[in-house]
Amino acid sequence: MKEQNIFLRFSVVDLKFIFYLCRSESNYYMKKKPGFVLQSVEGENVLVNETIDSVKFDRIVALNATASYLWKEVGDGDFSVDDLVRLLTKEYEVDADKAKADAEELVDDWIKAGLLSF
Repeated sequence: MKEQNIFLRFSVVDLKFIFYLCRSESNYYMKKKPGFVLQSVEGENVLVNETIDSVKFDRIVALNATASYLWKEVGDGDFSVDDLVRLLTKEYEVDADKAKADAEELVDDWIKAGLLSF
């Protein structure tokens, strides 16, 4: 538990930098924050936070088809950027370098949106 509390002292920019330093490690894992459910609203894939205490109606997180696929596939367990790369190369015709760059960008976006825990 103490390992997670250290992140409370950093800003989002600092957290992104820490994540950048750590993600090269193959054992660096993250997980989706509980309560976020992927739903289809008028043909768009959006994440809805179903926990009553943190509902914010001023912002909706929309995901494209690829991000939605990854969100579903990682489930509720721990995952790494390398896991996302494996999923991308398995499902789409993309080389590992491009998949890694895309996965890192997506994780950065998910961090900024507050969707992940460490």
